[in-house]
This record gives sequence, C-alpha cells and structure tokens, in this order.
Amino acid sequence: MNEHAVMAERRLRAGRDQVRVAYGAVPALLELFPESDPIRVRLRDSARDMLAAQGYLTVEEMATLPVQAAITTALKRLRDEPSGAE
Repeated sequence: MNEHAVMAERRLRAGRDQVRVAYGAVPALLELFPESDPIRVRLRDSARDMLAAQGYLTVEEMATLPVQAAITTALKRLRDEPSGAE
C-alpha cells in the first residue's frame, strides 16, 4: 500500500472513531465510569463539536441518526472533500 493509501485509510478510521466517540463510545479505560461522568461527557461533546465544525455531521443528524448511519454519512463527506495530495 502506498503512503497516500495508508493516510487515506487512517483518515477514514479516525472518522469512524470520532463518530463513535460522539455517540458515547470511549476507550476501555473510561468504560468503568458512568455515562454521566464529566470526563465522558466532555469527550463526547468535544467529538460532536469537532464533527459539526468540520461539516461531517450536523447537530440535527447526531440527534436523529443511529451510529452506523452517522458513520456512513460522515465518511461520505470525508471522502468527498479534497485530500490536498493532488
């Protein structure tokens, strides 16, 4: 796999992870804390803010789409943006 393909795959993986965090998924270490824990809330809110600021998902979409549909939507928008490698 060439360097461009590796970077593209990393961007897609990061996009999927960002959506999952926005929907409340956290690293295993933080799963011990309740969902209302301030650290988890901050992580989730930060991920949501970043997705909205980058235009990958709207606040309305995050409130209505199930996680898999949100991942699909965000990744489509990520793929559609120029990569800067041209």
